[in-house]
Amino acid sequence: MTIKELEGKLTHLLQEYQEFADNVAPEEIGRIAREFYTESFEKEGFTDASFQEWPEVKRRIEPRRPDLAAAKRGILINTGNLKRSLTYETFKGLVVVRAEAFSPSGFDYARVHNWGTARVPQRQFLGESKELNDKIIAELKTRLEEINKKL
Repeated sequence: MTIKELEGKLTHLLQEYQEFADNVAPEEIGRIAREFYTESFEKEGFTDASFQEWPEVKRRIEPRRPDLAAAKRGILINTGNLKRSLTYETFKGLVVVRAEAFSPSGFDYARVHNWGTARVPQRQFLGESKELNDKIIAELKTRLEEINKKL
């Protein structure tokens, strides 16, 4: 390989790394994060370094006869809007993951459930997570190794 060929190959790899950092990595991170946070609704709890189960809801502890279907629903599942509201948006080198679910009156109940209040216990489904970070790092390492094989 000549110096000129090596220079061309390195220039191409540099461009590929830049594309990865600017566009591919944020998209992968967003996809992985959204899947991870969606699993919180299925597991009924949040995983950081360890799994934290959500507090049980009254409708499942003391079900009323006419509303037995509600007693079988997931803890944060009523209409499914909160779970479906998990989205991500990518920018150059950045990803933003969010959940915004509003009641008909405009009340943001995503924030209330994720952080809790004096009257509503916290049922976190979105936030910092060691397990999520580990998944993201593993996936990004794999993707970078694919680029490195081209060298």
